[in-house]
Order: sequence, then structure tokens, then C-alpha cells
Amino acid sequence: MRKYLRPKLLVIDEVGYCPFGREEANLFFQLVSTRYEHGSIILTSNKSFAEWGELLTN
Repeated sequence: MRKYLRPKLLVIDEVGYCPFGREEANLFFQLVSTRYEHGSIILTSNKSFAEWGELLTN
């Protein structure tokens, strides 16, 4: 996880290209919440924000 915390800017491309399973969604949440207030994140996706619930499961 440290290598994802080091850069001042983390670019995550094509969120939603493949749906996340429960474990992947949990790891993604951990990454975003850990980087909070430590560095910026840019996310790109071909899905609208309303469709993200389907991608990340509950």
C-alpha cells in the first residue's frame, strides 16, 4: 500500500471497466480512505456516478 501513498497525485484510469468483487471494492475503499488528506486522486470512468453502486457492490 505504501507505493500508492507516496505520490502527490495518483491517477486511477478506467474505473468500471471491469466490475469489482466484494474484496476488490473493499481494497479500493481502503486505498481511497488511506490517501485522504495525504495526496490527490484522479479517477476516470466510462460510467456515470449513479452507476458506481453497481460497480462497487454494497
